[in-house]
Amino acid sequence: GQALAPVPGVRLKLVVSRYWRMHPMKDEGKMNSTTISYRQLILALFLAYLIGMGLRVIEAPSWQAGYLQINGEKLLATHDAYLWVATAKGTSRIVDEALPQIVRFLHMLTGIKIGNLAFWLPAFFAPLVALPICFLAWRWNMTEAGVVGGALAVSAIGFFLRTRLGFFDTDIGSLFFPTAFACGLAVWLGARCPLSWSKKPFPGTAVVMGTSNRADMESAPTVKFDLVWAFLLGGLCSAYKWFHPGAQKLTFPIFVLAVLTYLYLAFPELDFKFLANFLIVYGVAYAGWPGFLISVALGVILWTRHYFLKNEQQFLILFLIVLVLLLYFSNIFAIIVTIWNKAFYWLKPSTIEVASNNTSMLLPSIAQSIREAQNVDWNAFVSRCAGNWFVFIAGLAGYLYLVWKKPFAVLFLPFYFLAFASIKMGNRFTMYAGTGWGIGLGMGLSMLLARLKQSALRRWLVQLILCLVVLWPTWTMARYLRPAPVLPKIYAQTFLDLNKKTSKDARLWQWWDYGYTAQYYAGRMSFCDGGLNYGDWVFPLAVVHTTNSPLQASQLMKFLTWHQRKEYKENGLKAKVPGWYPPFYMVDPLAGFRGLTPVQAQKQLFALGEKQMTFPDDLPPQYFVVSWENLRLAYWISYFGNWNLVTGKTVPGRIVRLRGTVRVDLKNGVVINGSKRIKIRGLDLIGSTGTKHFVWNNNTIFYALMNQLSRELYLMDRTIYKSMMVQMLIADPDLFNPYFELVVDHYPWARAYRVK
Repeated sequence: GQALAPVPGVRLKLVVSRYWRMHPMKDEGKMNSTTISYRQLILALFLAYLIGMGLRVIEAPSWQAGYLQINGEKLLATHDAYLWVATAKGTSRIVDEALPQIVRFLHMLTGIKIGNLAFWLPAFFAPLVALPICFLAWRWNMTEAGVVGGALAVSAIGFFLRTRLGFFDTDIGSLFFPTAFACGLAVWLGARCPLSWSKKPFPGTAVVMGTSNRADMESAPTVKFDLVWAFLLGGLCSAYKWFHPGAQKLTFPIFVLAVLTYLYLAFPELDFKFLANFLIVYGVAYAGWPGFLISVALGVILWTRHYFLKNEQQFLILFLIVLVLLLYFSNIFAIIVTIWNKAFYWLKPSTIEVASNNTSMLLPSIAQSIREAQNVDWNAFVSRCAGNWFVFIAGLAGYLYLVWKKPFAVLFLPFYFLAFASIKMGNRFTMYAGTGWGIGLGMGLSMLLARLKQSALRRWLVQLILCLVVLWPTWTMARYLRPAPVLPKIYAQTFLDLNKKTSKDARLWQWWDYGYTAQYYAGRMSFCDGGLNYGDWVFPLAVVHTTNSPLQASQLMKFLTWHQRKEYKENGLKAKVPGWYPPFYMVDPLAGFRGLTPVQAQKQLFALGEKQMTFPDDLPPQYFVVSWENLRLAYWISYFGNWNLVTGKTVPGRIVRLRGTVRVDLKNGVVINGSKRIKIRGLDLIGSTGTKHFVWNNNTIFYALMNQLSRELYLMDRTIYKSMMVQMLIADPDLFNPYFELVVDHYPWARAYRVK
């Protein structure tokens, strides 16, 4: 359609004909001149989606073993998955989110258990990202490019590994929404403003240049087209915010880039009535209900402008008023600061975190210990983004060529930015690479083939062959993947046992990685979880695990609980919790150290392990849960547990799992690993009948822990060996009897103790 009546002196000269509303735009006359059939679109959609789903179900047969299921449900493969299923079940500290609502609805609809739904849904949700890419390729008259573009988006290793079976997290939809938003903007703005970077209309596009016939422009059927797309795109962003609270961190840069690109292409002949549609997108997407209502009012004015505005100057005033209101209701500065702070956090500039309880204590930063936040080297980066160097370079080159030919392809630049940022910000951000590289490779190649005047059939054949090249790295990996549940069945059983043996106000103190699993299986609140993994929560939890004093461990648990309750009562705090556990559990965990200097806080911490203190008898029960799984995390646990609040430094313990052929010389206390001979002071030999302990008078700091049941041997120093997370797992429970009572015993895999 044609542009709306322009503001005097700022007239948009380019007007698109009715033809564009009916048919895809021709690409500079080089592409196939016939309309791309819906059958080809359906074929591209089907192939791309089927590829994504097929790759993810390859490992399904290997998940059928009994040890990978409990109570008729599959064990899940990522920690955060248990947050969503616990919320769906009603045993999470989160009141509600999109994923739990989806799972709960499907559970009610089908009767399938919540855990099994969470296990299978990634295979059906994640491939949806291919659909908007195929749609964009169709509208750009290169439908065949959607197959490769969609296939690479759904199969890029960085995204694939985060959306496998059992990896039930927001990642399964977090790529679809921004991809659909960027594709939608590209389709809409490409239809409304089909310009090249030289600001010349594309050959073959019907346009009206410099028309001044107001009657013709008023009758042009573009208002409805623009309003529908504006509300659709704004609603898409709102849906993304409903699905993921951090949605604006990606959609906002895409939106800003779209506005800037359009302004550049249309300048100096701007049409503020068309720009008003950007306000509608922004209002619906970022300004909440006030923004939605303002956008509706603005849409009505645009639709019936004859009855509201008598001249263009009035509309310009209205435009500025609406702009100010939307910026106010959206709190534009908060959006920018949030994006900046999140990027700053993931850049991990410091290992020190300032305490959040208004003290000057120096607490550890947790970001560096999170596996998905760790830096990525170049080889791993290329592999996760594109599979190999050939696709990596070809995708980049194709994208540059695409941007040169189609300006609004620049909207996918944020996907490339996040992918490259993963080198410093962590491998989780490589999941965004598939969209960028897929569009660059598929569409760039298609445009090149069209420029070489290749027929549609040849373009399809080349794209299908390239699809095999693109899929080969992921296919090769998927064939050899093995189930990797986030916790073993026996650990899950420990939590199920605690559900039967504890009261509803009990709190579980296992390492924070398993906080969500405790909430799901035990139905009890955990001290710390993946959403509370900050220094003020992780530090005291790590001290409980790392200390060699059962007195300090038990008293610290009661001390923190006592002061959290006092803080809640004295200050009348209203914690937002579902109501199935004491609300003071969410109060500042270091409330008992408030007002103390770092030196005083450190002394108070030591005092808890030196003298018996008196605590109220009516404190809710606290349970300490230890697991063999903690040994894999023991270095980081000791890193945080030995943190000094005064200096902001730590002296972590040392631990390593020996692999290959390992023998132990019981006479001399020597571990033989290949050509290495390592002296040890002690050895705990774990078998089906219990633990056998050996001691030697060797001048060394190392101890060995050999599990004959799992065929594992860990070598560790005294710091980790004497810690509660090790000793309370393998030693005689009676040794801790004055302070702890054993309530669940699955030696040597997991134990749970109640604080006396």
